[in-house]
Amino acid sequence: VQVLGRRAPGLQIILAPARVQGAGAAEEIAAAIGDLNRYGEVDILIVGRGGGSPEDLWCFNEETVAHAIYQSSIPVISAV
Repeated sequence: VQVLGRRAPGLQIILAPARVQGAGAAEEIAAAIGDLNRYGEVDILIVGRGGGSPEDLWCFNEETVAHAIYQSSIPVISAV
């Protein structure tokens, strides 16, 4: 967010908070993707988080997240 603010100050950023590890994280990530698609005022989605162990990042590999990305009418960039 800070880098985008510096490099593209006119860019509007919409955040959809979700847990990114642990129980329920995959469902929250998928729900956020769906929510932003329903919102409709978004040109691109960036789904990501900082680093972590494979176990910490595993929720991004869950079928529910893959399905939400597949169903998204908005292009998705994975930044995991």
